[in-house]
This record gives sequence, C-alpha cells and structure tokens, in this order.
Amino acid sequence: SNAWLFDMGTLVGAIFDPSGVEDLANKAIGTGPYAIDAWNRGQSIDFVTRDDYWGEKPAVETATLRYFADAVATTNALQSGDVDVVYNMQSPELLSSFESDPKYQVLDGTSNGEIILSMNNKKAPFDDKRVRQAVMYAIDRQAVIDTAWNGYGTKVGGPVPTTDPYYEDLNDVYPHDPVKAKALLKDAGVENLNITFTVPTRPYATAVSEIVVSQLADVGINAKIESAEFPAVWLDEVFTKKDYQMSVVLAVESRDVLAMFNNPDYYLGYDNSKIKDIAAQADAADEAGYVSGMKEVVRTIVDDAAADTLFIFPNIVVADANVTGIPANSVTEALDLTNLGWK
Repeated sequence: SNAWLFDMGTLVGAIFDPSGVEDLANKAIGTGPYAIDAWNRGQSIDFVTRDDYWGEKPAVETATLRYFADAVATTNALQSGDVDVVYNMQSPELLSSFESDPKYQVLDGTSNGEIILSMNNKKAPFDDKRVRQAVMYAIDRQAVIDTAWNGYGTKVGGPVPTTDPYYEDLNDVYPHDPVKAKALLKDAGVENLNITFTVPTRPYATAVSEIVVSQLADVGINAKIESAEFPAVWLDEVFTKKDYQMSVVLAVESRDVLAMFNNPDYYLGYDNSKIKDIAAQADAADEAGYVSGMKEVVRTIVDDAAADTLFIFPNIVVADANVTGIPANSVTEALDLTNLGWK
C-alpha cells in the first residue's frame, strides 16, 4: 500500500515507549534535537537543545514559538525585534514594507493547502455536472490569486499540490471562459441562478469570496454570502450536516485527494464510483503504477468538476535578513528548526 508507506512517515507512524505516554498532555516525549523547556498554552513554546541528541546539534541552542491573534500584531513584533521570523504569514498585503527593506527577507514557499471552492454535489443546483462546470469556467483563478492574495499562490487546476508525486498541471481543462459558462447554465435550464455561498470566518476565505462572487455574477450566478463562524459553526453546518450549496475552505492535510473525493459521505458529496477501483489498484501498484493511477483519478475528478481548486496556498515567510536555514516550503505538519542559524 503506497498510502500506508506514506502515512508511516507522518504522525500516524509515531512510535511510543509504553513507559512514556502516561502524561502526554503535559509531558512531551520524543527523539528530536530539542526538548520543551516551557509551554504557555496558547501563547508560546520554549525549546532548548538536548545534550543526548543522537544527531548533529543545531546551531541555535534555544528557540521560542509564539502565537499571535492577528497578522498586524505579528508584523509589529517582527518590526520591533520581538521575533526574528514570521512563518506562514496570513496577510500578504502587509508585505510591501518588508520587501523593500534590506533588513528583512521574504520567502515565497508553497504548502499542501488547497483553497477549495466546494460545491455540494448532492444538492441542487450542483448535483448537475453542467452547473459545476459552469462555475469552473466562470472563475478566473489567476485573478483570484492576484486580487485576494496579492499574487501569492500557485494555480494548479486540480486538487493536488505541486509537491505530490502525481501532480500534473491541469489548468487547461477549465480555462476562464464566461461564454462557455453561460452556455452550460442555459443548457442546464438555470440561467440567472441564485445560490447561497457559506463563507467561514477566515481571512483567506473572506478575501477569496468577494472576487468569486463578482466573477460568478458575470455569468448569471447570483451568490449570496452567508458568514459562518470557523471552526464551530462551519464544521457543524457545512462539514458535518452538509447543509450548504457552495463554500470555500483551506484543505491542509497532505495527500488528501482521496480523503476528499473517494468518500461519497464526505461533505463534498462526490460520487466516487468512477475512481474507487482505480484508486485501489494504484495504491497496490509499484511506484510508477501508483503515480499513473493517481493521475487518472485526479483527471476524472477534475473532468467531473467535483470542486474548484482555486490555488495552492503559499507559505510566506518574513524574517530578519541574517537568519539562515528557514524552511520555505510547508509540506508536513512539522516545522523543522534544526537548520536555523545566523550569518
């Protein structure tokens, strides 16, 4: 199983000594180069190097991770010298002052995160493939990236990040074509369509929703935005109860395409009958068979317009220019501090 092999390299594959798991909520265990020195829940975690580490000792002996309530507070902390690195910055509109200042460096990395414009495949009007395809043609994904996220992000055309082995550029499948979108809506008999767009209260979702609503209106789809508090309300109404027509969310789990589309009970409601056997065969194949099989799975999902991957979320890092060894890409749940250093 290719999926099993991959999962063993994630947190799923973590192996614990039975004698060390009695108080995991308060006492961390592990074999990494750092140990937790202090943990102020919701505020910060202090790390110190371990004398008994089996590998090369990191150049930075102490490191502190701090959590901030908003992007403005984060950038203020960087400008005042309270922090040295801002990782996964959430407000690209604040970057301009750092990009032109030689005291700072800006890294434009990538992530596993797919900004998914989800359409409820089991609920009208999106139970009609033609309507879903109309949405795909109506959206100018590059304009979404430019308008909502200051040009940061990667346009891919499918629900797979560029770092996965079965990624391929599928942007040509649904190019921006409002005329074709209108024709599909007419063919489906739903011109001047009114829908509800349930938007979670996250900065990326708010920014994305405004441009998406404008582009949909251009082809005759009138989307009314309903804000849903995230995570509680959105998880209950959209994810659990599937009580929605259209939504948008950042799907951050690695290798998550089958989790999203190979389960008809998932909130997207995609009929996986076309892909389940192909996916199973790919999982049991050798590496080449796995890659080719999964590419077929992804192409099928895209052809069916199961959801619109607007873009791959960037991993924007802003830091003191003298900090070295910062990981630009975020492709697992881990943040690797072992290569950090100073010029």
